This record gives sequence, structure tokens and C-alpha cells, in this order.
Amino acid sequence: MIVQIRGTLVAKTPTGVVIDCNGIGYYLFAPLSTIDQLGDTGSEVRLYTHFVVREDAMELYGFLSEEERRVFRLLIGISGIGPKLALGILSAISPGELKSAVDNANVALLQKLPGIGKKTAERLVVELRDKLRDIQPAISEDGVALQARREAVEALIALGYSKTIAEKAVKVASAELLDRSPSVEELIRTALRNAMSYR
Repeated sequence: MIVQIRGTLVAKTPTGVVIDCNGIGYYLFAPLSTIDQLGDTGSEVRLYTHFVVREDAMELYGFLSEEERRVFRLLIGISGIGPKLALGILSAISPGELKSAVDNANVALLQKLPGIGKKTAERLVVELRDKLRDIQPAISEDGVALQARREAVEALIALGYSKTIAEKAVKVASAELLDRSPSVEELIRTALRNAMSYR
């Protein structure tokens, strides 16, 4: 089993990264949280991995932290959640935010995650409640920060930006404004400036 890869970052894509390890290029699917935090191409990186073998494909998934990989493995163990959906969840919400939502049985918030309906959101609460105990909950437990980010993403998409660029721009804006409790409008303005630089 491949448990980690260390090598040179060759390329980033909207859904993953390419890492050169001793002359062999590996493509790893990864959440946006991992992709955004990696350095520039040419830098040395290490990712914790999860290897998925199916009848029609072999896929490698990479994560910057062991915590993200563990949550990914918990997610794909839930009926109705496959690897790609689990990546989408981790791209939209941190492990701490997920724990907060699960601990508070915040089904409405979980339904806002990509690909998650009411039944799956309820299943997340039931199946993850006792499995996320050692994960530090997010500082904001009311889901306000997550909701603001979702609204900002939707606003940028409405302005003509792709979902990938919108999510990346909002994620960067959230980090820039982390200590200011920004309003949705301020988050959108900052994210819009970031998005314009990606075009």
C-alpha cells in the first residue's frame, strides 16, 4: 500500500497535483485545501496518500495532513459517498468545521456541501458523531463562516467565473480576512479581486 509520497511538485490542476518521485510522475487527486497550500511548482512536497483500486481504474488521493486523510477515509466508509464526493466535501469544509456541524447535528449546513442531500447529511451526523472526537472543532460552530463562503462562491459564479476559480478565490479571501469576521459583501469584494487575477 502507498501511504505517502515525497517528491517535486510538477503541476497543479483544479482536481489534483502531479508529483515527480525519482523520475516517475504520479497524479494525485486532492482537495482544494491541499492544492492551495502547496508551494510553487518545483518545490519539494510530501503528501499522505490513499490508494483506491477499482475494476476500471487505480487512483491515488493525496492530503497535506494525516487528519484530512483520516476524515476522507471515514467519509468514503459511509454509504453513498465515494472518493470524488469525499474530496468535494473536504474542498468545501475543513475537518474542524465538519466536526462542529456533526456535533451540533446541523443537517441544514451539511446539506449545503456539494452533492449532499438531506438523507446523506443525516447519515453523516449519525455515523461520524463518535468518530471525530479527537478532531479540534472549528472556532465558529454556528456555520456562519461557511455560509458566507458559499454565498460568495455563488456570487462569483453568477458573475461568470468558473466554480473552480470562484472556490479558490473565496478560499484565499477567507484566509486574508480571517481575523476580521468579514461580512458576505466584504468577502465577495476581496474574492472578486483574487478571481480577476486568475483570468
